[in-house]
Amino acid sequence: MGNEKIRSLIIDDDQFILDLLRDKLNQCLPEVEVLATAGSGQEGLEQILEYRPDLIFLDVEMADMTGFEMLTRVEHISFQVIFITSYNHYAIKAIRFNALDYLVKPI
Repeated sequence: MGNEKIRSLIIDDDQFILDLLRDKLNQCLPEVEVLATAGSGQEGLEQILEYRPDLIFLDVEMADMTGFEMLTRVEHISFQVIFITSYNHYAIKAIRFNALDYLVKPI
């Protein structure tokens, strides 16, 4: 395997989390390239279609739609998902959506 990076997006309606996660990934996992961040589900959908990422860090609860609703709209596109949320009771549902992992805030 070469120097290929994992192309990722971060989708969360909390700007603090967007900045924190992007900074942590840049510091600790330079092989994960953050292509863009999105502050809403709709913006996230647009970025998924534009960038076709390998990995998405996705908030479960956003103002305009849930992360689960987002995934049903782009199920024809192949990528891995790591859910980020303040609510640990979504873990079972995340597993049903084949989540790669599940992070509980605060990160």
